[in-house]
Amino acid sequence: MRAAVAAAAAGLAGATAGGCTADDALDRLDIACGEPGGTYIQFGRLLGGAAVVEGLAPSSNALVTAGSVDNLHRLRTGTAGLAMCLADSARENAWTPAAIGRVYQNYLQVVVPAGSPVTSVEQLRGRAVSIGAPGSGTAATTRRVFDALGLLDTGARRVEVSEVVLAEAIRRLRAGTLAALVFSSGIPIPALTAVAAQFPVRLLDLTEVFDRLTPVQREVYARTTVPAATYDMPADVTTVGVANLLLSRPDLPEDTAARLVDLVLGHARDLVPPPSTGIQYLTQQTLVDTFPISLHPGAARRYRELHG
Repeated sequence: MRAAVAAAAAGLAGATAGGCTADDALDRLDIACGEPGGTYIQFGRLLGGAAVVEGLAPSSNALVTAGSVDNLHRLRTGTAGLAMCLADSARENAWTPAAIGRVYQNYLQVVVPAGSPVTSVEQLRGRAVSIGAPGSGTAATTRRVFDALGLLDTGARRVEVSEVVLAEAIRRLRAGTLAALVFSSGIPIPALTAVAAQFPVRLLDLTEVFDRLTPVQREVYARTTVPAATYDMPADVTTVGVANLLLSRPDLPEDTAARLVDLVLGHARDLVPPPSTGIQYLTQQTLVDTFPISLHPGAARRYRELHG
């Protein structure tokens, strides 16, 4: 099993995909995650901890990254063994990974201060908005959504977008130099929960975008709801949901992929980052729906064995 995990993660010291034997030593499992203050990094740490407990690796490393697009690059180049990724970013990528499972739903959250005069995304025209970190799935998704809404049209009335890491975006939002920030994650966003007492926020509704999405976009973007209690808002908010996938390289050994399925299922309760309240897909019935990325053959075989 150690040799198999070593083959999976070219980011593991002393191991390369396809070149391992049963005698190979394994130093750690590298998982490409996301920014501090987001759900990706929390999930990656929990998953890595479970991998150590089950003997898949003597140590693990949840890599701080820019997010989905960066994670795909790390997976392709072998600097990570596993990666978290939004379904839309995975489909738009030129290189096709394999999927271990759909693990939870991300919510595209357009965040404004609770006292902001802005009450709709249309009112963001002419205002400064951070759409996510450079190389993030958030930025890619936000550009698609904003473009569908016509908010990126040329002219003085377009939204003034910038790509800023989450911690800096929160600082600028609090300072008043940003009208809004956008972040795609589970709910609530951990970094906002940490400052909620001093800096209450609310989300802008994205209902309007669903009539403007292309048929291809509708395949990966779901209408979903953020409950009012998430950020102590006056009402529930409709937003865009995107599946979050746990990905591997296609050349990951099949036995390793199967053991990763067992790991996720066996530690499902332990892999929900507190205080997440959003949709989790950590069951046999929902993990398998990894569209638009195909399941790794070893993972697919294991799911079939479990389902009968």
